[in-house]
Amino acid sequence: MPKIKETLFLGLTEGPAQGPELAMQVVSHFTGLLVNAYIATDFQGFIDAVDAVGCVNIDIPARIYDPLHSKADFEPGVHCLSGPWVLAFIRVRQNTANSYRTTDFQRMDAESQVLCALKGKLLKCRRRCTFRRWSPPGARTWRRTSRTASFCRSA
Repeated sequence: MPKIKETLFLGLTEGPAQGPELAMQVVSHFTGLLVNAYIATDFQGFIDAVDAVGCVNIDIPARIYDPLHSKADFEPGVHCLSGPWVLAFIRVRQNTANSYRTTDFQRMDAESQVLCALKGKLLKCRRRCTFRRWSPPGARTWRRTSRTASFCRSA
């Protein structure tokens, strides 16, 4: 089974709109869930999304230190992280402090934790949150927005 990212790139070889469409079809097929919207962003767009709500609270259960790759340097505890620090948290590849957060599965768990925290912050957001939009030329479908996902636990 190809990864979601691979289906995105395979679809993009057919045209700008086909990548996201193919990825949504594959996810729908394998999960049995209707996927009719998505968000596509780059690292700066991710940082901007977090900074638009101020910060997100992340519970870090163990020391994380990755000076070579993500530049993450976190002590255990709950931290209100701004965009650049959240990006560092989810991009940890080699934690030299211990064995916490060194596998792809642990990185995916961190991504889910961040997305759920961001969802919770967005649902509580009383001020208008503004996000920078990015779209490759001619890719109208990249401008879709996603409704809040229901896979996250209450934040």
